[in-house]
Amino acid sequence: RQLQAGTLPRAAVAITVDDCAYDFLARAWPVLAELSLPATVYQTTYYSEDNRPVFDPFVSYLLWKGRSRQVQFDGLLPQGGRHQLSSAQARDALTLQVLDHARAAGLDAEAKDALLDAIAQRVGVDIAALRSRRILHLMSPAEIQLLAGKGVDFQLHTHRHRTPEGASDFAREIHDNRTRLEPLTHRPAAHFCYPSGVYRRRFLDWLRESNVESATTCDPGMATAESHPLLLPRLVDTEGLSDVTFEAWTSGVADLLPRRTRFGSGASSEE
Repeated sequence: RQLQAGTLPRAAVAITVDDCAYDFLARAWPVLAELSLPATVYQTTYYSEDNRPVFDPFVSYLLWKGRSRQVQFDGLLPQGGRHQLSSAQARDALTLQVLDHARAAGLDAEAKDALLDAIAQRVGVDIAALRSRRILHLMSPAEIQLLAGKGVDFQLHTHRHRTPEGASDFAREIHDNRTRLEPLTHRPAAHFCYPSGVYRRRFLDWLRESNVESATTCDPGMATAESHPLLLPRLVDTEGLSDVTFEAWTSGVADLLPRRTRFGSGASSEE
């Protein structure tokens, strides 16, 4: 509201966190608390309630952990074959094969877990140890409630981390997400982040119908009073973002430079 009214202090910054994994609680929150920095967490909730590794990124993580190996996938994937995991390109291609297979086969959560176990065995990774450390697990409802009580602002990111192309399914994602968050936080959930940065123009009306006030994209840029409140730009800080680039954005210089790329894995423009 202050952004739209032009009443924000100079160089104001909003810290946002997507998904939000257990490592936010274990690693990021202590730093934010020490520095008295507020943050908004866009919390997807399916894997929060069903606390197991988030399947899609965990597949990629397992293949990265086995990057020194050549692995046989016969009997595990329809395509089978022997795969060398040393290159990021090969791992990305194999990850897509695994995700496509899980989707085509209609695997449920238990079947996906079994597939993760089988992949871990092939690549020589102790998956039990990763699970015990809650690698790529989301925060549990109790942990969300704990941090909400300490001032972390939890907002909408869909229940199943997806943006359906149909209006009713889209509204269901917002509803399912909201009805899980608000009883934990005792605050209204009226702000939204597009999962993986994917948005369409028609989503804007659907968000308004679901009483969403603002929405953030993965499109890089500085938010101004002229920014559409449901298409807010932001800088997505990932491991691939250099310190120089980060400093250029936080100083405001990068926003003045011409650019053609988007930051954030999976970012997609409107149709």
